[in-house]
Amino acid sequence: MMVAYLREFGRIFSDTWAFPLMGWMKCNDVLVLRFEEILEMEEMPEGILTKLGRFLGLGDRKIDSDKFLFRGTLTWSGKLSSLDEYWSEEAENYFRQLGLYEANKYFGY
Repeated sequence: MMVAYLREFGRIFSDTWAFPLMGWMKCNDVLVLRFEEILEMEEMPEGILTKLGRFLGLGDRKIDSDKFLFRGTLTWSGKLSSLDEYWSEEAENYFRQLGLYEANKYFGY
């Protein structure tokens, strides 16, 4: 399943999203929030919300995360996906051919 997706959209994803984002990581006016940080927000809300508030120039004003995070979306299945369900050796090989393994390492994964 994932192999078919990577064959069809992998190059578009890498060239349109992954590789261009690499340059943004070094910009001073870009806030980098990792998916994992957002997931941990419920456990440690002040860290991520403080980081976001300062970036937005809000100072110490409280940000109400319930207004924009952890809400139902069209893509939410009710649980986090497991890569193991979709990944294979063939998908990994194609992922590496596209240069996405190196992009993942650059992003800290």
